Amino acid sequence: LHLLLYRIEGNLAEMESLITELWKPGSEDLSLQMDRAAVHWKRGEIQAAVDNYRAVIRRDPKRARAVLNLGNLFYGSGLKQAKASSERRIALGQARQAYRYFRALGVSDDAFDWFDLELAVRVRLAAIEKELGKASSKPVNWKDL
Repeated sequence: LHLLLYRIEGNLAEMESLITELWKPGSEDLSLQMDRAAVHWKRGEIQAAVDNYRAVIRRDPKRARAVLNLGNLFYGSGLKQAKASSERRIALGQARQAYRYFRALGVSDDAFDWFDLELAVRVRLAAIEKELGKASSKPVNWKDL
């Protein structure tokens, strides 16, 4: 499923149907829950995507991809809001929290995570700080996400 969703842009309705078929309430399959979050995100169902990513992070606080995706989701949502709106400030603030936690997780064996850690997240954090001001020096905990 992961390959279909992320790499070759599978048909969302088909992916959702397959995930629904495989998903069982109380499922322990975090990869499948990540796929559910991605389908919701691609459909524009932001709160459902957030809920699924947060559920993954609650069960595995070191799952870097879930933390990064949560940050990217908030960042993208924030940029769609009017420049001075409270919705934009809130979303960008949430993105900053996720990105700071992602950076605190450190090195990953995943090449995509490495690129994001070393390049993309740094650029996004700089843009957020330019808009919102300097972040608190207090460490970010996964519960803050």
